[in-house]
Amino acid sequence: MQTSRYNPVTGQTTGKPSTYTSELGDKIALAVSSSHVGLDAICRANPDFPHHLTVREWMIKIPEFGIKYAKAKEAQAETLVDAILKVIDHPETYIDDSGRERSDAAMIRIKVDAFKWQAGKLRPRKYGERVAIESQSSLENEALKAEIASLRAQLALKSEAEY
Repeated sequence: MQTSRYNPVTGQTTGKPSTYTSELGDKIALAVSSSHVGLDAICRANPDFPHHLTVREWMIKIPEFGIKYAKAKEAQAETLVDAILKVIDHPETYIDDSGRERSDAAMIRIKVDAFKWQAGKLRPRKYGERVAIESQSSLENEALKAEIASLRAQLALKSEAEY
């Protein structure tokens, strides 16, 4: 499949046509799954890859690639968790005015929170926020059951009267 790069501002296609191949799809999927940056940055960093909008078009038009890409995004969550551990284990440091080595706790927190959020969106069942479900008291449950039974009985009587 040949596509050109699409410019959303002008609505025109630009650049050389790019052809999807299964091998190129595998390379893109591997790059996505092993990086914590977005598709745009991945495509810009790799000269063999087409424009990110072309890749997004492939996701829609080529079911095989869409499945590969979806699995790569799920795997990217694991890469993000690894990045969190790296930030925590080896935080970036700087030398302050008095010559001491320091790390910026606020920046570390921001990075970790951003990676956690992204991992939670990519793999919500594994890394997403847990939502507590409040259960109703047994008295409320019994009252609801009684009301349902009453409504069923009324419906049965009405149904018998009609026939």
